[in-house]
Amino acid sequence: MRTVIVLPVKRVSIGVRPTETNESGVKLAGRIDAGIEEALARFGIDTRGAADGWGATLDSVYDGAIEALTSLDASFAKALAIIAEG
Repeated sequence: MRTVIVLPVKRVSIGVRPTETNESGVKLAGRIDAGIEEALARFGIDTRGAADGWGATLDSVYDGAIEALTSLDASFAKALAIIAEG
């Protein structure tokens, strides 16, 4: 049996400062708050890859969450099987 978890999604700020412009009026990429950058680095996610957008970075975060939840599901299934034998 496979458990599927659906989480509601709402738009949130992820610690990116607004885009700024330089003296010539050229838009500069938003800067990431240090706390967000450090948190992502702990999971091996390099924020430099987000220069063109957050798609690939969010994919990495979601892939990691899926792996963790799949592992947790397997652990619960084993625990419930042991309890059922009991």
